[in-house]
Amino acid sequence: MKFKPKKSLFHFIMNYIVMASLITAILAILFVPTNDGSSIILKGFVAILLLVASIYIGWVWWGAYYSIVDDILFISFGPHKIKVPISDIVSIKYTKGILASAAFSFEKYEITYGKLTTNVAMVSPKNKDTFISYLQRQNPDIHIND
Repeated sequence: MKFKPKKSLFHFIMNYIVMASLITAILAILFVPTNDGSSIILKGFVAILLLVASIYIGWVWWGAYYSIVDDILFISFGPHKIKVPISDIVSIKYTKGILASAAFSFEKYEITYGKLTTNVAMVSPKNKDTFISYLQRQNPDIHIND
């Protein structure tokens, strides 16, 4: 089962401001005239660097999702993938905060998991009730702090 992340208006606006700024900078670099050859190479390098940064940010933003396959929770945000065995989940706690994570909302859930070490993953599924109930069906021992 696949779940889309909840995205707050603040995160939406900030993402598009950053993307627009990067694209504007790329266009400015490419279309501002230069007179010597060394600055053309530097402009090309900076333009490519900014293009890679904008592709990465877009990939993280549009490529974010949470999926449950068999007994594994996959948290994907762009090139970053986290595999959480559902049997290892200890607790799920509702939290508000601005910590950077795979949650594009201030309202998110902190998933604590791990058998030998304690790990934490942040998620903000759009349909949180279905998400949590699906996890609890797989592992009824999950402690929910709502």
